[in-house]
Amino acid sequence: MTFTHSALACFAIAVLIQSVIGWHWWQAQARHDAALQTPLVQHSNALVTQSEQLLRTTLTCQAPQCTAAAPEIHTAIDQLTTTITAYQHAASQEKSQISLVGDSALPMLQVAITRFRDTQDRDTQAISTFNQAVFTFVSSQQARHQQLLQMINQQYLHTQQQLFRQGVGVFVLFGVAILILARLRQKRVASKKHPAQNAQQDIEHLANQLANIDAQGIQTQLNNLALSPAERRIYANLSAIFEDVESQKRNADLYRQLYALIGYEIRGMTNTIQGGVRLIAQDAGENGAVMARDITLATNTLSDLADNYNRLISGGNNAPTGNVSFLPLLSELVVHLTAKTQHTQRRFDCHFGDNLPEQIEGNSTSLFWVLFLQLSNAISAQSKDHTLLNIVTDAAEDVEQTRLRFDALFLPSHQMALTAIEQAQWSNVDEKSGINDEWSKAILSHVKRVKSQWAQATVTTQDDETVTLQKLRIDIDITPKRFYRVERTLEKNR
Repeated sequence: MTFTHSALACFAIAVLIQSVIGWHWWQAQARHDAALQTPLVQHSNALVTQSEQLLRTTLTCQAPQCTAAAPEIHTAIDQLTTTITAYQHAASQEKSQISLVGDSALPMLQVAITRFRDTQDRDTQAISTFNQAVFTFVSSQQARHQQLLQMINQQYLHTQQQLFRQGVGVFVLFGVAILILARLRQKRVASKKHPAQNAQQDIEHLANQLANIDAQGIQTQLNNLALSPAERRIYANLSAIFEDVESQKRNADLYRQLYALIGYEIRGMTNTIQGGVRLIAQDAGENGAVMARDITLATNTLSDLADNYNRLISGGNNAPTGNVSFLPLLSELVVHLTAKTQHTQRRFDCHFGDNLPEQIEGNSTSLFWVLFLQLSNAISAQSKDHTLLNIVTDAAEDVEQTRLRFDALFLPSHQMALTAIEQAQWSNVDEKSGINDEWSKAILSHVKRVKSQWAQATVTTQDDETVTLQKLRIDIDITPKRFYRVERTLEKNR
């Protein structure tokens, strides 16, 4: 069958289906028009009209003339009574569309009509009571009539929407069928005119096979006797590449074990040094004790760093995230940074903000090493004698996260107000620490945002001396788990 014949067949089927849908559309319109002309709808509409007419008549007449024997009132009441009987009969036959169960307005109207006819002395109060009953029924019946019309219209609209979707679906399927036929025809023509495309298809097939292949799959393909020589060479080269990659992985694992061993050896040496220092300090004087204390502090710092380094080498940056106690981590960081600055006879101070979290989500080992290396290299790159680490929180882009801000301020003197430092006009400068954000993001694999930026500012001290300040700002977005609660018990007892 040619493309033209197939297209004509699809078009004929689409026209036939659309004709059936159009016939159903016409039938739905006819059913809707018939539903609006049913006795139930007609009597419901007449009930609303006649009750409104009776209400207008009784509202405009005077008390002596408002009797059941009055011609206009007598006629209106008779017509309304007849319509009520017909409406109740139609409602009993069309229970799927309307139900009078629980409707109190219609019985109340019938009782009001009976009382109005039986009452001889129709004073203003009796007429007002009758008008109130008619008005209540008019309001209730108008709502019921609108609900009946709305149900009929909704059924009609639902049928139209279904038929419209079916018609659109037929057109879409017809278009898809034409496109598929055109594509098949194009491939057939192309395969006849360009035999070289078969080779391209073979390459694409090979690419799909290699998309998710592993070393075992390559060996399976090499054992396949149906492979062509070209394919066998491709799989052989891939096998050699996989072997090189595996060898590099084994070497990386070996290097990792070697680095871990170095870390443990460092801790062993520090333990030996500490033991020897304790023995020496027992026989030494005051100067020896001070020196022993400094040596012990340095070895403890080196031992802690070795432990932390071993945790990082052992896969700390790939470990799953968990809850990290933030302030103990900061304490460890401050201890190591203080030890670093003491070796160069500098002063190191820190200031913590009020809203620091108690626990955060993350990896304590990775976070410690990112902050320690960033800040340690920044301190080494500066020549200022005073360093202030200011740690505060700020709003993050994600509402569920908090931004930790670490500002390493390098000052010529420690007698400078923090407010004056923060209000200085800071301008960004080029990086000086040698640690970029890409390295930090690789270590903090579960953190969305890590950014560091150097800045400088010129301020005037209390002695009217102009000095230049340097600052390294590190922003890390974390997910806080819990904040510290400040007990107010003592304040209440004041």
